[in-house]
Amino acid sequence: MELKIMDCLAKVKVNFNQLKHIMKQTFNLDEAILGSITIVSNKSGESEDIIKRFVLLGINWQDILHFLPIYPKKSMNVNLHELHYKDFNVISPDVATLDSREFKFKITNKSDTGVILIQDYMAEPDQNLRQFIFKNIYVIGDKWVPQYVVGGKGGRSNTK
Repeated sequence: MELKIMDCLAKVKVNFNQLKHIMKQTFNLDEAILGSITIVSNKSGESEDIIKRFVLLGINWQDILHFLPIYPKKSMNVNLHELHYKDFNVISPDVATLDSREFKFKITNKSDTGVILIQDYMAEPDQNLRQFIFKNIYVIGDKWVPQYVVGGKGGRSNTK
């Protein structure tokens, strides 16, 4: 597998004081994160809402919120970069038994272009790469094909 980080598409700043303030008022993490993001630059052609959603969904907020009291910073910079990937294995649902006890998956090798978020709060390259891989290795939203078990032997038969 090869990953190559390309040009910066957008830069944003997350204001942690604003995030805390909104969170205390609404107790809604998504609203607090979206309300604390400022777009610094946007060369991507995407709307500000799309850029903010990328940051909301592409960052490991659990780690950041966990370390915020220990390693307080006023803000975090996030750069969205184009990413070329080659020979990347993607796992997607294939077949599931009706009793949801047995699952089969498809593995597809992909080469494509995507977006990786580089944040400076936990400024280690493996944090950003791990998050990209974690968010993209399993295809969410693909449908399972129901598998009717015939005579207890399994298989992909949909006959009774």
